[in-house]
Amino acid sequence: MTYPYASNTYVGWDFVDTWQEDPLYLNDGYPYLEWQTFEIYPEAEAPTAGDGTPSNPYEISSLENLYWIAASEDVVPDPDQATRWSSHYIQIADIDASSTSGWFAGQGWTPIGDNSDISNETRFTGTYDGQDYTINGLFINRPDMDHVGLFGYASGSLLENIGTIDFNINGHYYVGGLVGMTESYTLISNCFSDGIVNGDYYVGGLVGAHTFHSTVSNSFSSCNVSGYSEVGGLSGRTAQSTHSNSYSISSVGGNSYVGGFIGRDLGYCTIVNCYSKGSVNGISWVGGFIGHQFGTTFTNCYWDMETSGQPSSAAGEGRTTEEMTYTYAANTYVDWDFINTWKADPQYLNDGYPYLHWQDSGIELLTPENLITNIADGYIYLHWEAVENANSYKVYACYDPYSEDWQLLDVVHEPIFSESISGAMKFYRIVASTETME
Repeated sequence: MTYPYASNTYVGWDFVDTWQEDPLYLNDGYPYLEWQTFEIYPEAEAPTAGDGTPSNPYEISSLENLYWIAASEDVVPDPDQATRWSSHYIQIADIDASSTSGWFAGQGWTPIGDNSDISNETRFTGTYDGQDYTINGLFINRPDMDHVGLFGYASGSLLENIGTIDFNINGHYYVGGLVGMTESYTLISNCFSDGIVNGDYYVGGLVGAHTFHSTVSNSFSSCNVSGYSEVGGLSGRTAQSTHSNSYSISSVGGNSYVGGFIGRDLGYCTIVNCYSKGSVNGISWVGGFIGHQFGTTFTNCYWDMETSGQPSSAAGEGRTTEEMTYTYAANTYVDWDFINTWKADPQYLNDGYPYLHWQDSGIELLTPENLITNIADGYIYLHWEAVENANSYKVYACYDPYSEDWQLLDVVHEPIFSESISGAMKFYRIVASTETME
């Protein structure tokens, strides 16, 4: 009778509108009613390695470690919150944050950094390097809170190599898939967001408001973004800041100052080598790339007029889907660095639009064709046709081709693989990848 439930138990019960399953054992594993709420008090666990200095950052490997950064001083009195929010961190594993949906009676995650102290002690001023690991399933439902995201308010900080995915974030003002607000030379680099972001004002797929000499570079968002005013696919509001070599494929909806990349620009910004393609819907000051701008330099920035549904924009250059997808029109992506920063997309891994060079790690390509097997001297030899843009090939095997239990045998550079023959018959599968072998 407890989770996971037997197939002959709770037959015909409505687990959509009436009952809830209990995978977190909030009700000891038994189903509970849809209207019931359980307040979960998360556990904070100090990192076991590092001391928070630049040369020896704290190592974050779990949701408990991550919450240790965010927690109040009632939960973690030592070191105090100001010290933790000015320290240095690296992430060393993927983190499943889906249990945050049950935290604090459904309010979820509490952001790192806020604006409760004008002395700057409550803003996040440290560094966080995600090292290309992800944080999955973050949940925040705080419609009356300002500065909402994984990070609430970042000032003079460095956020790099962070991926937030499958999240659901709801806040009031300054709401972002990664950070609610940035200022004072904060740098966001090689980050991405993929989830749902909702707020009232200053709402963005990656950053809610990006201000005062801060920079976003080599980053992207793929979100469903909604709000009332100053709503953007990547950033909701910008002022005296920089966006470079970044893109948004987020869908965006709002009332006023709505844009596929930025909602509203207050001036004195630099936006260079960026694009957007997501759908954009609003009522006033709506644009395919940006809803409204004042005194900012836009260089070689583009939006897709067809996929966005917007023929105009306060800045940027409108292009057709054909012009923006591979093979690219000569008047599109002018002077972009397709050697070190961007990758062309002949395989349509990103629907034909350019993607960032660092995304190349581990992107799987088409299945190779013309797989040939030979058996000789107690070995089986596999040969296949090389795939364009592949840097390596992943060789999988299993004993049942209809199962999901495919085991990775090896990663090889050339389109050939061999192994000694075992007693049982195996089935093989080859996957081409852009991952570069060490």
